[in-house]
Amino acid sequence: MFENSWNSTRDLRGYLSLWFKGADVETLGREDVKDWIYWRLWNSTVRQSQDEEELEQYMSRVEKLLDMQFPEGHGKHISMNVTMEPLRMMHRPLFYYQV
Repeated sequence: MFENSWNSTRDLRGYLSLWFKGADVETLGREDVKDWIYWRLWNSTVRQSQDEEELEQYMSRVEKLLDMQFPEGHGKHISMNVTMEPLRMMHRPLFYYQV
């Protein structure tokens, strides 16, 4: 699954940059990239502790693919997962819109 996912991505740096709203890949931290990998493979933004070992293996593979080492911790960039929160809607009667 991992290999299929990466092979289907033409520009890994560009895709990663877009996930962090255009941030330079060099400014991202390891935890940022792990969050991205977790979302991409597990389709979740909440990481589970039992997946950390596997996630670390994927992280090493991504660093190898990008030919760079990410610094420890989080960067200062905001990821797009904030935009994937559920939409809170409120029902209003038709009369509300007529006024």
